Amino acid sequence: DIIRFALKVALHKLSPLHDSKKRGKEILPAFIEIGRELTSFFELDADQLDAIINGGVLVKDSLIDREDIELLAMTVMHEHILLSKLKAHPRSEDSPSDPLHHLREYLYEKYL
Repeated sequence: DIIRFALKVALHKLSPLHDSKKRGKEILPAFIEIGRELTSFFELDADQLDAIINGGVLVKDSLIDREDIELLAMTVMHEHILLSKLKAHPRSEDSPSDPLHHLREYLYEKYL
């Protein structure tokens, strides 16, 4: 039961990647939710993430900024480095100091 549950949760989080025609904002939720794991496991750098996320985007409004792609790539680094990069982006006063939470909040607010 636990393995079935874990697979169901993982497949749900990866569901935006299921359609190979989706790009940009359409697949961003998968990278917001489990980008750290994807980036780490597949050893993806910012260029590779950019190709996966923005490659083939036809509508300019669907593109994810290169700076934000780099932030996603940084999630596998030490959290203090990511936090120092995120300081340039505004956040609410009640936002936790967890940089991954802050990144998730920032990307959802900006793109979704």
